[in-house]
Amino acid sequence: MSPHREILEPLTQYIAQLHDRSPDVTLTVVIPEVFADTLWQKILHAPIEKRLRKALRRIPGVVVTSMPIHLRKA
Repeated sequence: MSPHREILEPLTQYIAQLHDRSPDVTLTVVIPEVFADTLWQKILHAPIEKRLRKALRRIPGVVVTSMPIHLRKA
């Protein structure tokens, strides 16, 4: 994967840094959960939600929630 497209590691590092600066604050991360109608939408919006949730679960003081987003046929 291209380093320009990598989101998981930079995002988890950033959230960990925020927690380190203010360990007494609970951080809430809202992750979009994409529901796609067509195959090309499913391919384009590859499910990273589960991997991101798993990575953020390791950081103390972080609450992860999902927000459903439904894509419709264009």
